[in-house]
Amino acid sequence: MRAMRFAIAAVAALLACGTVRAGQLTWTLTGGSFDDGGTVSGAFTLDTSSNTVMTWNMVVAGGNTGSFSARSYTPANSTAPILNLIGAPQPTIEFAATDQATRQLRLTPALALDGTSSPVAVATAFANGNVECFNCSPFRQVTAGTLTLTGAAPDVAIASAAPAPTTIGTSTSVTVAVTGVAALGTPTGSVTVYDNASNPLCTLTLPATSCSFTPSAAGAQTLFAQYSGDSSYAMANSPFFSLTIDPAPAMPTPVPALGPLALGLLALLLMALAGAQLRRP
Repeated sequence: MRAMRFAIAAVAALLACGTVRAGQLTWTLTGGSFDDGGTVSGAFTLDTSSNTVMTWNMVVAGGNTGSFSARSYTPANSTAPILNLIGAPQPTIEFAATDQATRQLRLTPALALDGTSSPVAVATAFANGNVECFNCSPFRQVTAGTLTLTGAAPDVAIASAAPAPTTIGTSTSVTVAVTGVAALGTPTGSVTVYDNASNPLCTLTLPATSCSFTPSAAGAQTLFAQYSGDSSYAMANSPFFSLTIDPAPAMPTPVPALGPLALGLLALLLMALAGAQLRRP
């Protein structure tokens, strides 16, 4: 229970850092244990687009404290490279201490951490990739652990704008795509479209896919969409989208209207011309 409380707190700290980029998945480790009676728990955020670990807080405690004192592996005191070890079912994440020479914690999942499945068991049968050690002796083996996807940033993109280019005063529809991961289901919440001065233009509520605004200034605009986030997904921004706004077409010069007197005189003139035409031999 204490490990679970820590895991929840760690995830909250990770997601409180600000807007998360699309493709970042936060995984929480619970039920982690070593063969010497020690425990391991925590959370890390994996960027699937760059295949890098962005932030982490992995805590080990108990067991053979003579060799393995309690510690937290964090970006302040460790690195987190991803290794492709021979025989591993999936890439291994290695939390390598920078303040304790050669000390490292390795975790290898049984399935890909791409958001397709959750929870994912730690592949404890792969001993080389599930261990805490000092280069790697002495060592203690990871005997259990489950990784659960507890947060993610969806992919957000402005798919189109119509009409494009548009003009001042013309209602313009912006279509936005918000794509989540299978393990967390469909994103909910709202999406707001902004101009290049970060002024809100329009907002849609999912599952709607478009909203409209009326441009008031001409020129090249760089739009972006911001997803609000929900209980499963973090806030996320789209890449920029270029839209040209043309000036409104020039209005035709109005023809001056004739007053009643002028219209009467014009009628008399037309009648006189018609009479003259009739009298002509």
